[in-house]
Amino acid sequence: MLIGALMHAVVFGNVTAIIQRMYARRSQYDTRMRDMKEFFAFAQIDKNLQRRLIDYFNATWSKRKGMQQVDSTLQTFPSNLRGEIFQHLHSQFLNLPVFQYTSPSCRNFIALRVQRMFFTPDEFLVYEGDSLSHIYLVISGSMEVSRDGQITAIFGKGDLFGYDPKAKFIRESSRQLSCSYCDLQYISATTFHQLCKLFPEFTQRFINELSSDYSCNLWELHKPVDERENLNKRKNSQIPSVTGTTLFEPDDKKETISDLYEDEMLKASPDGI
Repeated sequence: MLIGALMHAVVFGNVTAIIQRMYARRSQYDTRMRDMKEFFAFAQIDKNLQRRLIDYFNATWSKRKGMQQVDSTLQTFPSNLRGEIFQHLHSQFLNLPVFQYTSPSCRNFIALRVQRMFFTPDEFLVYEGDSLSHIYLVISGSMEVSRDGQITAIFGKGDLFGYDPKAKFIRESSRQLSCSYCDLQYISATTFHQLCKLFPEFTQRFINELSSDYSCNLWELHKPVDERENLNKRKNSQIPSVTGTTLFEPDDKKETISDLYEDEMLKASPDGI
């Protein structure tokens, strides 16, 4: 009888603790939501933006299962253990071919500086005219690349795109829009250059292999406005596969945007020269 009473106390004690934790998380959620709505009223945020902000909050809350103190939890551990944790969290980025066979110290440097971004549907990552200053990896979800209102590529899980280390400065001539709930990992161009400076033995490999690993070279879209107008005359262009390094599917005569432009200029010339 005593054993039965103890088992009864243990079982119901555990159930009570679980219920209390559930109510505590629910209370945190309600408090955060109430604070948000009070802020919306104070700042006079328009209804459409309110909807998007609430959607983002709900999605991230569900993704983290209510855990909001991630950064403070990580700070409780020493730097060497944090490095191992981040190598686990950012393993997909570290396992990219360009970074895969580097030294442990190099991988640790990258892991500590990889950042994460989360997008709800129909949110922009890059606008036309923005500089390409980050290297992005799609972890989940999908993003579409559009130019002059036409979809030119779609990125999915495992696709890499962004900054070109061989170029000094490039402004984006297309824009990237999330098609679904999308999770990205990325490093900045500044971090990439620090990496090359600290580990010169890998510099040439990083620079040569990074752009070849890209699913789509966005900087190939960078053309003056008058050239873009000529390219828009091609109504039957197809959405490419992102597994190649060029934006449009190759055929027998045209492989790049430069080739397409040259053909358009030849057609426009009165002498055909």
